[in-house]
Amino acid sequence: MEQETLQTQQLKKRKLPKWLIALIVTPLVIIAIHFHFYPALKKEFHADQSVNPEATSYFLHASTVYIVWIGLPHEFLSIDYDSPLLKPFLLLRDYLFEKGEASMPPDNAEDAMWWLQNYGRMYGFSVEMRKDESMVIETLDKPTQRAIREKMYTYIIKLDKYGIKGVKSEKLAHSPAILMTYLIQGYCNNIEKMYDGDSNDQQFENFYTDTNTFSKLIKIYSAYDNSLKKYSFTNIDRPSEYNKQHLLGMTIWSLIYNVNIPKILCDSPELTEYLRLTSSLYSWASHPEQIKDDDLQRIAHAFMKESPRIPQKLPSAIIEAVSNECKLNDLNRNLIKTIQGVNNGR
Repeated sequence: MEQETLQTQQLKKRKLPKWLIALIVTPLVIIAIHFHFYPALKKEFHADQSVNPEATSYFLHASTVYIVWIGLPHEFLSIDYDSPLLKPFLLLRDYLFEKGEASMPPDNAEDAMWWLQNYGRMYGFSVEMRKDESMVIETLDKPTQRAIREKMYTYIIKLDKYGIKGVKSEKLAHSPAILMTYLIQGYCNNIEKMYDGDSNDQQFENFYTDTNTFSKLIKIYSAYDNSLKKYSFTNIDRPSEYNKQHLLGMTIWSLIYNVNIPKILCDSPELTEYLRLTSSLYSWASHPEQIKDDDLQRIAHAFMKESPRIPQKLPSAIIEAVSNECKLNDLNRNLIKTIQGVNNGR
């Protein structure tokens, strides 16, 4: 009996303290959960078809960290993206993503898809279950905004030039044109706010007087137009129209702002396309009760906030400028009349 008691006491002495058990078990649990989600993500993105297995593996690990240790706590525990609790996982996600990007060849835009997967929601480029503006792009400091938008610009051009080879995802996007739609929405969203100025008007002016503005906008529009023609897709007719209209409007206004209205603009197919898109979107968005899809309702609402019915907004300013300065052909003149007719409630 005494011997049994002695053995029991010795076992109790050897028992590991709770803090040490937690220290050992926690990493094992994290690793187990990570590798539970990893195969599912690998299957979703058809990673077995990767032409860059090393890069794809890094991107998969980065995405698993984002989904499990950033996305789930964000949505279900109401932890904002800028919380110190998420900082270690954000740094790990960034490290893995950068390793993947460093392994990517220059002739494949696979990294554009993974970037949207890992950063799109955080920067406010797609709708989330829980609203969180802690890291929405326009709230970040200007150097950070510039770096993010420059990366998106690079991805847009790369998607058009090379497309995505190997991996794909039906859930995220199955076409470079769809990926580009999300990237362009993010790139253009409140872009003038990353410029200095004491007012919105000053920021707007500084954006359009930047010598890089017109050059980048015309390249983005060209890349997007090419992708829409090159790849087949469904269910993004209105989003693509909205993006094209918004891009063209910014591009045309940049040209008007810097060199008034050259004759080449008055006779350009781009002006006709802009007016056609504006007319089509305005006729559609003016009847929100007929729009059943939530995402399309958001697009219609965004368009109407900047529509020709709002004085001094881009569409109304462009229509006024070209009406006053251009000798319009019959098609453009009729398009403007149609837009103004809808605008006046006729």
